[in-house]
Amino acid sequence: MGIGICLLLKEGQFIQLPKEIYYIDYLPVYFKVIDIIIIDSAAIICAFLFSLLPATRAAGLSACEALRYE
Repeated sequence: MGIGICLLLKEGQFIQLPKEIYYIDYLPVYFKVIDIIIIDSAAIICAFLFSLLPATRAAGLSACEALRYE
């Protein structure tokens, strides 16, 4: 969804900036594919790493104990 919004902003230039304050009159949008790959990879790695602790704690419980507190 973010990439789609960036492409719309890049083509349509919907956000106009005041000419009295800025040297340009629109919001420039520029992104590279490698940036998107790095950000997506970092998000997936973080999600995996942060899910390890709850998964290891849950693996140590028996099924009866886990269902008892539900």
